Amino acid sequence: MDEAWQGERPKAIPMMPEVIDLMTYRNHKQVKQALQLGQIPMGLDFKEVEVVAHDSAVNDHLMIYGVDDSIRKQIVSSIISQTNKDCFESVTLVDTSDYGFIQYKESVSHYIVVENDVNTHLKHWMETIRERSNELSQARQEGREVPAFTKQLIIIANVEEFNRLVYIEDTAAATLIDLSRAVGIYFILAGHHEYMDRNRDALPMKMRSKLTTAIIAMPLNDQSIFSIKYVSNEPALGKDEVYYYVKGSITKLKMPRVTNEVTV
Repeated sequence: MDEAWQGERPKAIPMMPEVIDLMTYRNHKQVKQALQLGQIPMGLDFKEVEVVAHDSAVNDHLMIYGVDDSIRKQIVSSIISQTNKDCFESVTLVDTSDYGFIQYKESVSHYIVVENDVNTHLKHWMETIRERSNELSQARQEGREVPAFTKQLIIIANVEEFNRLVYIEDTAAATLIDLSRAVGIYFILAGHHEYMDRNRDALPMKMRSKLTTAIIAMPLNDQSIFSIKYVSNEPALGKDEVYYYVKGSITKLKMPRVTNEVTV
């Protein structure tokens, strides 16, 4: 029957794998293209079974939140494993106090945990953002070509722990969140839903009032950071499954599963 077939063959129906193999996934053409553009691959969507990548330059800094710490850790691990540090000027990982992501120390440009290092890097980020913002503003005022800034990615594995190590007042929070994207500095900010939703410190307040994109690792009906229409009979998320929220649009994804850089 196959030999007798005439004409154009129908496309194969894409099937979502039970587990996304990390090594195979890394070689996916769409993953490589996303990284070359300075985007952050996240996983495969259930509708087309194609790579979905987050573009911080277009779609805001990326929050990651849920109520299960182990699931959130798996998501951060998956994001780091999908990221190629050679595609950015630098990738900085702010780890948790238990060194939960130390296996990725060699996979990033800067790996920081202790208070002094975190404060030193925060000061550097602030200075870089301000310098680049001034350069951008001056170019616009003088009618010159807008500078092409190199891209830096900063991953904060636990915003609550980070916020305990540093003092960030309203102006600093605005600098970090409002000014950074335009000058090529992108943040991934992970944390517990309750902290990110209710804490009154400057950084989490700025995040929930300003940011419009997130990986949501919990039922949509249970989260309250974004206003989302009630989902009737919402099914439970399966293993490696998350929601990707972008300005009111929701896509269900499956992420590559990793444990200490070993596919399981």
